[in-house]
Amino acid sequence: MENHQEEPQAKSNSNLEQKWWFRIAKVAYIFLYLFFAILIIASGVDNFYSYDTVMKSNSYTPGFAFLNMLIVIAIGFIITKITKITFFYIFLAQKPNWKKELTKIF
Repeated sequence: MENHQEEPQAKSNSNLEQKWWFRIAKVAYIFLYLFFAILIIASGVDNFYSYDTVMKSNSYTPGFAFLNMLIVIAIGFIITKITKITFFYIFLAQKPNWKKELTKIF
């Protein structure tokens, strides 16, 4: 039963590969991942040192920076997946398979 459903979808996906707007959407999706990579690095660098108001000096906080980077990674993956699911739902009228999409995240 699943093979019959996958064949039209594979055919429609091959037709989509030839459309210019679909290729631009793929490039935008890649740039979204690059933006989050830069954001991860920036959040780690920004939080690597913090100013201690009691001692009036900078203190070394790699644990806080690492935790902040993990939070940015988690939020970034969730936002990119939601963006992709929304794109496919709006422009291609494909109902999202939530179980499959959630297993890709985790």
